[in-house]
Parts: sequence; C-alpha cells; structure tokens
Amino acid sequence: MVSSVLSNGLAGVQQGYTLMQQNAQQIAQSGTTQNTSGMTSALVNLQANQQQVQGSLAVVRTADQMLGFLIDTRV
Repeated sequence: MVSSVLSNGLAGVQQGYTLMQQNAQQIAQSGTTQNTSGMTSALVNLQANQQQVQGSLAVVRTADQMLGFLIDTRV
C-alpha cells in the first residue's frame, strides 16, 4: 500500500515538472511575440503546476514517514 502511494506521489511530481517545462516554454515563446494572453494563461498554469508538485511531494513525504513507522514497528 505504501509503495503504491509513493508511486502515485512520484508520478504526480514528474507530471507537474513536465507541465511546468511546457508552460515555461510557452512563456518564453510568448515573450518573442505580441501574444500576451498566451503568456497570462501559461503563468497561471505554471502556478497550478507548482501547487501540484508541492502536493505530490507532501504525499511522498507522508508515505516515507509511514514506511519508516512500519519498519520501526516491525523491528
């Protein structure tokens, strides 16, 4: 159970970073054109991606603590 929670947390981190890279690229491309609406939505999405990564990292930390607790109890 802990390993699946850990896997889901890590997958969320990876997905968040991938989306952050895509949005950062969109922001960089918007800076070379007059299209500011694309930059605005990319900035908002970038913030949402950051929150996704932070939430996923909280899941990973919690799973790590649970695993440590289980190991300590069984030893």
